Amino acid sequence: SFFTYLEVLVCVIYLFKMNKIRKEFLLLVLVWAIYVLVGSQLDVLMWIKQIMIPLLIYIFFTNEKPSFRELVVSLTIGLLLSSTLALFSDLLPDLAEMMRMTRVWEAEGIVYRFSGLYPDPNYYTTVVILCVLSMLLLFSGRRMGVGALLLSVALIYFGAQTASKSFILMLAAVAIMVTVSMFLQRRIKA
Repeated sequence: SFFTYLEVLVCVIYLFKMNKIRKEFLLLVLVWAIYVLVGSQLDVLMWIKQIMIPLLIYIFFTNEKPSFRELVVSLTIGLLLSSTLALFSDLLPDLAEMMRMTRVWEAEGIVYRFSGLYPDPNYYTTVVILCVLSMLLLFSGRRMGVGALLLSVALIYFGAQTASKSFILMLAAVAIMVTVSMFLQRRIKA
């Protein structure tokens, strides 16, 4: 799949950026690769996926730790990309079949609730709200500029597509918290 190849590309880039890779780890990956090759019955994609697991763990634990800002931006961009992909799932072969839309019976008929690539719209809205709150906190703390607001607006658009009452309530709570936080920051500076 495309994701598998993307995962390999990211691993290769990070491995080349690393100054030194321990020989013991390379030996461990080689033994793991042979073991998985036999167990995967020569399924190359499965083999690649299984080899990526220890490589990603090694890269994560040996590289410098990302900042809160980097983590939030990465999660937000990933969420927006996956949401956009889900929005156009009818145009992509087999993606629509893999997705599950939640059906709600209303007086007008059946309403489909958007959930991105998540199986449940409520879990999806939780992640959207977490990203919106984090983006707005980065903006109010002057750790990000207008880009944080633009990403937040895009997230709110996708969150609104879920037709979730809890999303509206959580968004209102976030708006109140961020407004109070910005007011208190300005008051302290004055």
